[in-house]
Amino acid sequence: MLTPSIDKKCLVMEPLMMEFSAAGPVSEIALGCTMTESDAVVRVSVARLAVVTVSLPLGAFFLCIYLSLRFNFDLSTATHCGNAVKVTTLLNVVENVALLSLSFVSSKENYDVHKVSFILFMVCSELYMVLTCLLLKDNARRFTTPLERLAFVKKKQLMTANLASFVIALYFFYRHNKYCEPGMYSVFAFMEYIVVLTNMAFHMTAYYDFHNHDLVVCEWKTASS
Repeated sequence: MLTPSIDKKCLVMEPLMMEFSAAGPVSEIALGCTMTESDAVVRVSVARLAVVTVSLPLGAFFLCIYLSLRFNFDLSTATHCGNAVKVTTLLNVVENVALLSLSFVSSKENYDVHKVSFILFMVCSELYMVLTCLLLKDNARRFTTPLERLAFVKKKQLMTANLASFVIALYFFYRHNKYCEPGMYSVFAFMEYIVVLTNMAFHMTAYYDFHNHDLVVCEWKTASS
């Protein structure tokens, strides 16, 4: 199967091959040499190597996003239409539409629709809260009343609580699905309630944003009438 070119441990392998044992593929690939356990200097799992290789550009991707938003928010979110306000508004609209779909279509009626609606709701709501706080932070100098400053502080606190609760909920949901441990789903459900409540409270800060405003409905009359 292999023909050595010289009488050494290193053999010429052409082409590169992976040998299979009766139980399955062997755990290491010999690149041009026959190896024994004592010959191995460095042993790297190919599966772990694949994870590390993909993680490097993935980490760089998220790092670039963070640095752009953290230190150059205006430029990184600017578009030919203006800034991130329109994106934030769109996220809020999608969040509410997804919430309606999530409320009216249960997982028992249509699991796929319910699942997609839930994912859309969570992604859009989290992004909406983060972008809202970033926009307010960038325009904090324009706050004119103590209520506007209070609203900003409350939004940051609630956004942080919401994100933390969501991450913790995901952790316990993973434990429940992976190990079926008792009590894990109950903790997940509790944290999910916290996510919902903090989301509602975040939107409730509109009480401070529009504290001195009125919604007025008038009858339209022409000058002749």
